[in-house]
Amino acid sequence: MPRRHRFSSERLTHALTGVGIAFTSFLLVLGIFLGSVAIVKIIRSFIESRIDAVVRSVQRAADNSPLIKGVPEGGGISEAPSSSVISHESSVDELIFASFSDLFSSMGGIDGSKTTMYRDDAATAFLFPPKLVWSERPVAGDESLAISHKSCVGNVCLAVKGTVLTKDGAVVALPVESNVESVTADAIGDRWLVGIVRKEGGVYAGYAYRYAVGPEYARGNGTFTPLFPDGGRAFESEYKGSWGFGGAEDDFLAVYGAYQGKGYRIRSNSPFPKGSTAEPGGISSITDISWLFDVRIMRGGIMPGIVRAGEGVHAAWYLFNKERSNRSVFIKLFQNGTEDIQGEADLLGTAPFSFSYFILGQSKEVGLPKIEQFPRILVGYGEKDGVASTWDIRDEGFNAPQGPVTVTSLNLNNYHA
Repeated sequence: MPRRHRFSSERLTHALTGVGIAFTSFLLVLGIFLGSVAIVKIIRSFIESRIDAVVRSVQRAADNSPLIKGVPEGGGISEAPSSSVISHESSVDELIFASFSDLFSSMGGIDGSKTTMYRDDAATAFLFPPKLVWSERPVAGDESLAISHKSCVGNVCLAVKGTVLTKDGAVVALPVESNVESVTADAIGDRWLVGIVRKEGGVYAGYAYRYAVGPEYARGNGTFTPLFPDGGRAFESEYKGSWGFGGAEDDFLAVYGAYQGKGYRIRSNSPFPKGSTAEPGGISSITDISWLFDVRIMRGGIMPGIVRAGEGVHAAWYLFNKERSNRSVFIKLFQNGTEDIQGEADLLGTAPFSFSYFILGQSKEVGLPKIEQFPRILVGYGEKDGVASTWDIRDEGFNAPQGPVTVTSLNLNNYHA
């Protein structure tokens, strides 16, 4: 009998020990679960508070920003820029242009059924829908639109091959020679604009000049005049790229087409004097517009081509890639009826189909007119699956919504709208 009692006590002890271990494990798991729930609640509360703080900050910024008036271009079409964040129904006159940066990834947080504005993925902004009319010419693709690396003023031509600049076949000595990475020459009026990029230590430095060769455009090596202070040195960049220039003699853009682009609008007091190496009154202003050339716009890096259509407050600027590659761009920089560029829009999505290669240019048949009024007429050359086509493109501005101008977010947190 005592032995049986001893055996039962041992079994009871083991059983109690097992129950204790199981209970302890249960408490441990429960503690981990409750702790995880608490942590999730803390993280969620933090994220919601940050979202609210950002929204309030952006709303305050929008409320304090100077308003840019919409300028109708006829027929209910306006080039008014977009709003930063629209938390209520707004009129056209309340809108400003603003970027949404890298958080502007998709329509996942937007209620499309209640949004009347157009989401521009490249510009990272909400805009009025661009309105372009594409008319294909009844002839094959116009190869004369193809961009060469030669630019001519009169009978004199500058050409670029690699990093060598030549004038009618003769090598031109560059003002910056060592470690040159790229050279660009574009003719504007009676002068050329020459851009040079060279490696300086661990960065790429961009230089830009006016270039003239004499009254008859035939004598001497020519004269380089810096466009920027510090001997023409405009910037440093960690990304390799090339310059592009376009516009008018007294008002043009200089764009650096790297992965992260840079840009400048340069105005002179007067056009270049015809038939003279003397410079006009000089540069009156240089405006840094690099905010327009962010990574999404630059498509990984382009060789910038620039076309301007229109004059004064009616002008619009168009950016494309002169390089024959699959990184085609067709970007409009609009002034919105003012003297300065106010925003941008990606126009390539308005094309009848997706081009594998697209450029703007000036054909032998139809030039690019200087249109002071609206609409603007452009000429484009595109290729798709090896088939080329030429297009007349009418830029009719933007379609302003007939009703309220809205961008409506989905409910991203647990607050009631």
